[in-house]
Amino acid sequence: MKDLNIFLTITDGFAERMLVKTEFLKKLKSKCNVIIFAPEKGDEYLLRYNPSGLSSFIYWYIRNFMYENPEKNETLWIKLKNIRRTNLLKYLIVRVFIILAKLKFVKKILLHINYLLIPEFYQELFDKYKPSLVILSSGGIKVEDLPLLKTAKKRKILTIGIIQSWDNLTSKGYISPRPDRFIVWNDIMKDELILFHGVDEEDIFVSGPIHYDFYFSSQSEAPSRNLNGGIHPGNKIILVASAPMWTYKHFDWIVDIILKALDDGRIKYTATVVLRLHPNDHPDRYSNIKESKNLIIDYPAVYKEGVGWIQEEEHIQNFIRLLKTSDVVVCVASTISIDAACFDTPIVNIAFDKEGYLPYELSSRRYYDYTHYKNIVRSGGVKIAYSPDELISYISLYLEDRSVDSEGRKKIVQQQCKFTDGRSAERAISYILSFLKQ
Repeated sequence: MKDLNIFLTITDGFAERMLVKTEFLKKLKSKCNVIIFAPEKGDEYLLRYNPSGLSSFIYWYIRNFMYENPEKNETLWIKLKNIRRTNLLKYLIVRVFIILAKLKFVKKILLHINYLLIPEFYQELFDKYKPSLVILSSGGIKVEDLPLLKTAKKRKILTIGIIQSWDNLTSKGYISPRPDRFIVWNDIMKDELILFHGVDEEDIFVSGPIHYDFYFSSQSEAPSRNLNGGIHPGNKIILVASAPMWTYKHFDWIVDIILKALDDGRIKYTATVVLRLHPNDHPDRYSNIKESKNLIIDYPAVYKEGVGWIQEEEHIQNFIRLLKTSDVVVCVASTISIDAACFDTPIVNIAFDKEGYLPYELSSRRYYDYTHYKNIVRSGGVKIAYSPDELISYISLYLEDRSVDSEGRKKIVQQQCKFTDGRSAERAISYILSFLKQ
């Protein structure tokens, strides 16, 4: 098997964390030759494809909105409400495409046009390496995967797509063309592939979230609660995970609410707020509060040209230590909720806006009705704050007793991770290698 070649795409920093920073790539390389395609030129081959003109139009309107059974995807309809309010012409075009998608022969034609517009960049590399298998780190969702996917399918080479994140199947568009097999986190994602993308059940493998192997196999020691020299050993820790500007515009205001509650005694415990910046957040918007005595700002990633934000080993281990020792985590609807639940750390979600009571389709309230996030809400493992007062009340509740809602958090882990043995990479590789043995 060692003489067999596999093509592997690393589309971005998330894929790098999932497949390169874990044991996945190391173990795969021990079994066969792996040729990596990445957005930067190094020892790897360059991933390149940025649709423009007609390709971009078709990619946006066809792939983004032509799900199977669209009436059952709440995320789609919430996004449509938002588009209707912000761009009426785009909304009308999208509605036309959704109607057309219900006509199977029309959908087939449109998807074929989309397929024809995908370029074929890598013919010479397929000739040179003769790969036995192509692994797509975005599952064919990101455009960078598509030229390799198309060429592999034309040559009848097996393709396996790894779905990166739990929200991808209901929020990132219809997968077309699609890989022959899929690897997903959990049974919920498996059902979504069947329902919204028309994939056969036997073509889906549930491995668990590969990058969560860090969490379940981590031997990290608990920190001394003086992270960056700023946390007193007796202080409670309030971990606030920010969001990009396009998700939540006024996260600095959220942090300020918490800091003021600590100053005026509404939060009665002595606590340090650790603000963990989202990689796509803007540090400048915290300039007015960054010198606050109870605040530490954590910068969790570094920018790598072509790849985007990546997390080095030290960043990953620091995050694990933070999750383990924080007394409560505050975030907008986010994967951070699952991260925190893995360590049974209480979670408060933000569902109010600085502007006041905004229309639903413009408000942060809408995130909690997204198809993927409704499972978190139903678990009973998070508190959702619909006002600043509720935010402070829920933080205080959890600081008093972090066991509150623990059963709900266990349910989140069971549903979203399925496996907690730290062997998801091993399962995924065993599944992949099973095809090479045939």
